[in-house]
Amino acid sequence: MKTKSPNPSGLDLHFDRGSGAYWLRLNSGEFLPLDTGQAKLHLRAAGLSLDSYVEGLNEVERALWVAQKERHVHYAGPLAGYLTGSFSTDDGRRVLVTSSARRVAPKKGDADWFETFFRQLLGEQAQHFLNWLALRVRALEFGSGAPGQVACLAGPSGCGKSLCQDIVTACLGGREAGPYDYMVGNTEFNSDLAEAEHWKIEDKACSTDIRKRRAFGGAIKEACYTRHLRVRGLHCKPVLLMTYRTLTVSVNDETENLMILPPLDESLVDKINLYHCEPADVGSDRAKTWAKVTAQLPAFLFELAKLQPEKQWRCPRSGQKSFHHPKLLEVLTAASPESRLLSLVDQTVFADGTSPVWTGTAEELEKTLRASPFGFAVEKLLYFSSASGVYLARLAGKLPERVTSTKKGGRTVWTLVKEKEAE
Repeated sequence: MKTKSPNPSGLDLHFDRGSGAYWLRLNSGEFLPLDTGQAKLHLRAAGLSLDSYVEGLNEVERALWVAQKERHVHYAGPLAGYLTGSFSTDDGRRVLVTSSARRVAPKKGDADWFETFFRQLLGEQAQHFLNWLALRVRALEFGSGAPGQVACLAGPSGCGKSLCQDIVTACLGGREAGPYDYMVGNTEFNSDLAEAEHWKIEDKACSTDIRKRRAFGGAIKEACYTRHLRVRGLHCKPVLLMTYRTLTVSVNDETENLMILPPLDESLVDKINLYHCEPADVGSDRAKTWAKVTAQLPAFLFELAKLQPEKQWRCPRSGQKSFHHPKLLEVLTAASPESRLLSLVDQTVFADGTSPVWTGTAEELEKTLRASPFGFAVEKLLYFSSASGVYLARLAGKLPERVTSTKKGGRTVWTLVKEKEAE
C-alpha cells in the first residue's frame, strides 16, 4: 500500500499547481503566499537544515518536494462561502481556501437604527427585502448556496441605496466584488468574484445597449441559480468550483438609468426583485453613520435570524417569491424591445387608419418598418437576423389579443390587431 511521506517541517505548507506559489498557514489560521526563496526561509526557521540529506535531498528541499508531490492544490485563494482549509471536489480537484469572510456573530441588542433606515428607504417593501436578506444570510451560514433573486434598488441619487448595499456586504462577511464587466462579456477573468460573497453593481459604468442588457439578463440567471463558477485568473487555468454569491444592483430611478437592467422576459422575471427607494435620513457624516451600522450590526443579524417569509410569499426554490414595484415594472415592461416593436407598428402599419388588422410574415413586417420614417430606430432595434420573429413571439405570449400566429406552408404568418380594436 502506498503511503504519504511524512511532513518534514511540521509546517502546513501547500503547493499551488497553477501559479507555482507555496502557501503557508499562519498562527491566525490564514495562509500566506510564498515564492520558493521565501518558503525556504520559513523552512529553515522551522529547524530544517541545508546540510542534512535524506535520499539525495537536504531537509529544506525535501519539504518542498513533499509539498509539490503530496500537498499540491489545483486552486488556492479565498473562496466565497467556505471556511479556511483544504478540501477535494467531486471530480478529485484539490482546493485550498486561504482566508474566510469575517462574519459578525448575531447578538441580542438594540437595532433601532436599521429599523428606521429600512422603513424610510423602502416603506412597505422593507419586510420583503429583509426577508430576502435573511434568506441570503441563512444560505451562507448553513453553506447551502441556495438560489436567490438579485435585489435591484432604484431611487434618487443620495437616497441611501448604496449604503443599503454596503449593509448587505457587512451581513455577508465584508467581501464584495464588481461583476458587471464579467457578466456582460467585457472580461473573462473572474477570480476576484470567486472570492466575494457579495456581487455588487452600481449603475455608473453600465451600458443601456440592448445586447449588453440581454447578456446581463442571461448572466443574472446563471449567477443566482447556478452554484458552479468557472474560475479564471490571470496566467491560471480555469477551475470549475462551487461558490456562494448574492447579487445586488443599485440604479437611479430615471428611465434612462433603469435601462441598464435586462428586459424582463418570462425566464427572468422570477429571478429579480425590484425595490423602489425613497430618501432615507443617513446624515452627512459617513464615518459617524457607518459607526452606527457597525455598532448595531450584531443586533440586526440577531433580528434577521428570526425572519421567515409569510405563507403567501413562500416558494420552494428561492424561499420567497420575487417582488416587483409597480412603477419600476411598468417602466421596464414599456421599454422592452418587443414593446418598442409594437409601438413602431402602431406608428407605421396602423398610422393611416385604413385597416385595423395586418397579416404577414416577420420578414414582411420588418421590410415595411425599415422603409418607414422610423428606419433608423428599426435598424437599432432589429440588430440580429431573427429579431422581428423573436419579438413577435414574445408579444404573442404577453398580448394574445393583439398578436397571434398560424402556420401556412411551413412558414409562420402573424396577425396584428390595432390597439383600439382590441379594447
